[in-house]
Amino acid sequence: MDPRLTPERVFVYELEKLDFLSGPSGAQVYALGPAKNAAPPFTFYIRRSCEEEQALDGGTGLQQASFALHLVTARYEDLSVLGDQIRRAILRLRGHRFMLIETAPVPHEGDADAIFIEDVTIQENSPDLLETEVGLYRRIYDVDIHYQTEEGSV
Repeated sequence: MDPRLTPERVFVYELEKLDFLSGPSGAQVYALGPAKNAAPPFTFYIRRSCEEEQALDGGTGLQQASFALHLVTARYEDLSVLGDQIRRAILRLRGHRFMLIETAPVPHEGDADAIFIEDVTIQENSPDLLETEVGLYRRIYDVDIHYQTEEGSV
């Protein structure tokens, strides 16, 4: 497993804590697409970009990672509940510093290698969809995370 902390690991860790996404084999948060035979509800994300913001004199140290986050449920009513939970979880990241402890990103204060989430935005990307081939409902969010990486001594 990669020992580096990324904004992706932070938001995935927060989503995995949601009871609504807990399945029989653990949290159902996937990269790039759902696992084969994944049962709803689940979510998957696709990383769109990751870049450092630039000023006239070079990099600012502020970085941005952008994701498309897909929520999938069997009932339309559940889509709204899951969407609300995910929005709150992601918005709670704002203004927090995280570090890795035993492969889990946890909030912390102090002088260690960390990532500081300065700001996050989450917006619906399109109208809610009914995937008629499989009878499931889907909502897509655009998630932007503005962050800085911090290095220090533990």
